[in-house]
Amino acid sequence: MVKAGKMILRFFKWLIIAIIVSVLLFFLVCFVGRRINSITPKGGINTSEYVEINGSMQWISIYSENKSNPVLLYLHGGPCVATSFLDFPLMKKLGKDYTVVNWDQRGCGHNYKVSPYNETLTPELVMADGVAMTEYLKERFDTDKITLLGSSWGSVLGSNLVLENPENYTAMVSTSSVVDTVDSQQAFKDRIISLTENDPESRALAESIEPYTDPEDSPYKLNELEKKYCYKENFFKAADYGLLTGIMFDPYASLDQIGMLTFDSKEFGAYRKNLCKSTFYMVTPMSLKGRFDYKVPVYYLVGSEDQHMFSMNTVAKEYYDNIKAPDKEFRYVKGGHYAATLCSEDLSSYLHEIKERTVK
Repeated sequence: MVKAGKMILRFFKWLIIAIIVSVLLFFLVCFVGRRINSITPKGGINTSEYVEINGSMQWISIYSENKSNPVLLYLHGGPCVATSFLDFPLMKKLGKDYTVVNWDQRGCGHNYKVSPYNETLTPELVMADGVAMTEYLKERFDTDKITLLGSSWGSVLGSNLVLENPENYTAMVSTSSVVDTVDSQQAFKDRIISLTENDPESRALAESIEPYTDPEDSPYKLNELEKKYCYKENFFKAADYGLLTGIMFDPYASLDQIGMLTFDSKEFGAYRKNLCKSTFYMVTPMSLKGRFDYKVPVYYLVGSEDQHMFSMNTVAKEYYDNIKAPDKEFRYVKGGHYAATLCSEDLSSYLHEIKERTVK
């Protein structure tokens, strides 16, 4: 018994040592990876900072292999869902052709602790922030125009900015494109009905859906049907770059920020829910429906199986077909709603082509 007890104690001793060593190695690997990613390319830029936009401190990161590259402002999705804690590998890839600015919009992401926003966001406010950020970047980089890259919610925000202030922009690149949420829900409903001939319960649920604009209404019916009948996108599997290592080696985020944003703490979750009462509260009033005349080139990159309830690719394609612009192109990338950014090789290749077509 004594011998067995000693063996058990020895086992737990080595187990604790192994755990401690593993934790230390993890932090060492993170430290080394971050140090490597924090290196500024010769003649380039690699930094993060807070800038004052309309009285609110808002976080940006800037990466480029050459500071003379044209400026590209990335507009994240949501609303209120900043992805900057896992975007660095993508920004680094795009930095070969552009000076890439990744912006955490008002109250989001890195701004949560430094400059929280406890009011309800409005379309007018986020548009004003977009204009102010554009003007800041134009002045900072001494340029007349910048290119916008908008993902999901960012695509409809960016399109509104371009439609209302075309003189500020070289081009609009729309990914995981949102056009009109009510039309998208109707298209989603029609598709589900066509797929549920042998599933009377789901068909009845689909038929009961009425596309809505009330921000207090819950889209639980849509969520249930989307999970059952739409493309199931595995983020980590779909990405062509390491999301986990991107998070670990992000040179701009502290460990507490990464933990909060990655695991969505209750405190942060409640804050974000309060910040944006619902997606519709922000997105529906900014519909692009019937607004087809663009004064700048417009480019779409959309998942071939994007059947998200708010961004049905059929709605995006129909809208695109009616766009009048100096130049335009619609391109599919294999995958669902997030494929346009997760497949970074496709996106970077497309943006390289866009640069060749728009930057003289």
